Amino acid sequence: MNIQELRIGNYYESTKFGTFVKCEFSDMCEIYQRADGATPDESHVEQLFKPIKLTRKLLLELGFNEYDEGNFIIKIYRQSFIVAEAQDNDLLLQYREDVGLDFYSLQFIDYVHELQNIILDLSKHKFEIKN
Repeated sequence: MNIQELRIGNYYESTKFGTFVKCEFSDMCEIYQRADGATPDESHVEQLFKPIKLTRKLLLELGFNEYDEGNFIIKIYRQSFIVAEAQDNDLLLQYREDVGLDFYSLQFIDYVHELQNIILDLSKHKFEIKN
């Protein structure tokens, strides 16, 4: 996992605990201490934080609604974010403001933190995984 993509509030898989974890300020401190060499450790920083593969189940847990086979939508304020299944099971994130009819394809996404970062940048909305 590229540590530059990790933000406070992102979900990742902890290789230490083998479970999904929400990134906290203390995690960011540990990342940068290890990257600077302040905390000697036999493992690399990137090996501690594993990205979570985005799945249909996780889209639902993040608050998306399935509106068509393989298509999911969430409305945040006056914006709609659509995750559409493309060829080879790739997921394409699309964006639309409710004042217009045009959809904008943003990019193919593979991981939960990528989705979180894009939507946070465009809407200032943070996601929680519902258990």
